[in-house]
Amino acid sequence: MSKILKNTDIKLDSSYQMQKIAKKEIQQEEKKVSDQPETVKKKTDYVTQAKVDAYKIVAEAREVAQNIKISTVGRMKIDMEAAQLQGYEEGLKIGRAEAYQENLTVLDELHSLIKSIDEQREAYIKSNEENIKNLVIDIARKLINTEISQDSKAFISLYKNAVQDYSNQEWVKISVADSEYELATASADLLQSLVKGAEYIDVVKLPGAPVGTCVVETASGIADASVESQLTRISDSVARAQAAQRYE
Repeated sequence: MSKILKNTDIKLDSSYQMQKIAKKEIQQEEKKVSDQPETVKKKTDYVTQAKVDAYKIVAEAREVAQNIKISTVGRMKIDMEAAQLQGYEEGLKIGRAEAYQENLTVLDELHSLIKSIDEQREAYIKSNEENIKNLVIDIARKLINTEISQDSKAFISLYKNAVQDYSNQEWVKISVADSEYELATASADLLQSLVKGAEYIDVVKLPGAPVGTCVVETASGIADASVESQLTRISDSVARAQAAQRYE
């Protein structure tokens, strides 16, 4: 079976091919001259030599041209590779710059979102200051009332706060709610002993009074240690602080 040669299978140096062709043409020309009679040879020497020289010049020119072509192709290849590399690097720089700019845009949007949320939160708090304050007071009231109902020490603590500045009082009067009346009468001796110099104590029930009512009266004056009174004072204090902050 014969083997068919493809173009890719034949790899000859172009310069070598050119030299081979030129040499063959020169040999053919010399043979033509040698086959002629001697008299003709002499006449054609100059012409033949000129042709031979011409063939040599053409061969050399072809070789030079081929070398120039190879050199040019090589330089073009190098230039193309350099251009591709430069294009890749420039593309990479552009890509990085675009990614950096996109990140900056995202950060700006995030900062704007956080700022907007903070502003909305502040606006919500300001518009609901009264509701928030009342909610806090209600929660505190429920916690204190629950503690007073479950622990007698909590009510005794209220009474101590009311009479802590009193001394040398002959009598003490304490007004309480229905829910604490039984506890107050059962603890009358203890309550009286907490006021220095007191000879007797009078426990009075206030119908309809809220849980935690504790109003103490002596000859020196009246002290209201009731839970509601304390919560009212706290609420007023918060309101004043809020008003002062708005005017800053």
